[in-house]
Amino acid sequence: NNLKSQLYNEYGNVYQYLGLFEISIKYYNKVIKLNKNILSAKERKGKLIYAYTNKADVFEKLRRSDSAYIYYHKAYKIIPDPLAAANIASCFINYKKNNIDSAGYYLQIASDSLRSYTYSSYQKLI
Repeated sequence: NNLKSQLYNEYGNVYQYLGLFEISIKYYNKVIKLNKNILSAKERKGKLIYAYTNKADVFEKLRRSDSAYIYYHKAYKIIPDPLAAANIASCFINYKKNNIDSAGYYLQIASDSLRSYTYSSYQKLI
């Protein structure tokens, strides 16, 4: 299940980059479904966050901002790291402009988190 999950995430990425978004979503859904059968909690969380975030990216490309927000928020609920918070803030900035205070809230969480924990250079850059 762990290997299948990894492969399905990568298939989803490939189809996403090819612009075949509906097929990409199907593969991310397979990851989400398989995720329940992965024994390692760390692996389970990582693969699920990856699938949720990538699925949200696809929804943004399809201009389905509410769905993008839902999946970014699902990833955030698993691990509220700076990248997840920044993705949610981006949804408020780009799509929910009447709730711009919420964008500030999530950007503050991201900023505070960067000061409180150690993150990779990539996460800091994002």
